[in-house]
Amino acid sequence: MLDSISKTFTILFLIIAIATIAYADDTIHLGVAGAHSGDLASYGIPSVRAAELVVDLINKRGGVLGKKVEIWSEDDACKPELA
Repeated sequence: MLDSISKTFTILFLIIAIATIAYADDTIHLGVAGAHSGDLASYGIPSVRAAELVVDLINKRGGVLGKKVEIWSEDDACKPELA
């Protein structure tokens, strides 16, 4: 069961990783934009929580190529002018 959860989180992480990725010396920053407020917050907030869970799991396992992963989260309220 744990293997299934790990696979699910890995897939979710890869989907989220399509967002902007920036590399620093010892940290990989993942940008996650979405509706954290407004009408679609019920979709955006769980996406950020899932990304945080995946990043925590990855960091507990040593990160990516030894680098820590951090999330930069921005609220676009599902409005193009804020995205």
